[in-house]
Amino acid sequence: LFKECATMTGGFFGAGEGGIDVLCADAFAYMLQVDIDLTPEKAELNRGEEYTATAVVFRGGDPVAYPLEGQEIMISVVEGPNTGETITAPADTIGQVALTYTGDGGPGIDVVVAESIHTGTGTALTDTSWVEWINTPPTCEAGGPYEAVVTADTAYVTLDASESSDADGDSLTFTWSVKCEKTTWLDDATSATPVLGITGDCLCVESFVVELVVSDGYDETTCEAEVTINDMRPPVDPGGSRTPGRDCPDRRDRTGAGTGR
Repeated sequence: LFKECATMTGGFFGAGEGGIDVLCADAFAYMLQVDIDLTPEKAELNRGEEYTATAVVFRGGDPVAYPLEGQEIMISVVEGPNTGETITAPADTIGQVALTYTGDGGPGIDVVVAESIHTGTGTALTDTSWVEWINTPPTCEAGGPYEAVVTADTAYVTLDASESSDADGDSLTFTWSVKCEKTTWLDDATSATPVLGITGDCLCVESFVVELVVSDGYDETTCEAEVTINDMRPPVDPGGSRTPGRDCPDRRDRTGAGTGR
């Protein structure tokens, strides 16, 4: 009966074998000690996932036995990529308030603070936790391998990075470069599907590499693809004459199309 009365009135009820000294200590702790606890203390999540921070306010050092139902609690992200996420609400029947949000503010560490007021003294109660948001680097796909079929002094190949992706759903940017630089060009080195032009000495190799850098705004990933030269131009005249701009220094008379050397 006394226990039920204490529960209904918010008072303290204690019983046990510890004697009056222990009961008095428990009673004073109940009356004077109010705590706030924020969990989890630390967390690590991928960007875009959902996170929940839970605060509980309680008396007497025992959140299970003495939760403070109705106690106002504020939980806020005070620093980090998701600064501004907040909730203020009265504690439920087990003394808890929860803040749930999605980590869509970018990579970094959120500092989360729970605050309440000591019901007896009016002093502020606080607890802090941290959540680190991890960025997943983009997946880089340069396409290929590509074949440049050469029938004239200039050949063209369309590169394709459209299979590149980002697990966090970020927009991607592209930067292409060509290992055979002197006689190649790109119509737009920042496009996902640029056109590569090839002429001169770069038509006189068996192959060369194109490199792609994909960025999600936070991290970069690099990949590459091979461009093979398939020289279909007529062979050099056996008499030694050459067609300016159309044959390679080391080409020899040959009887058909093939891969340039």
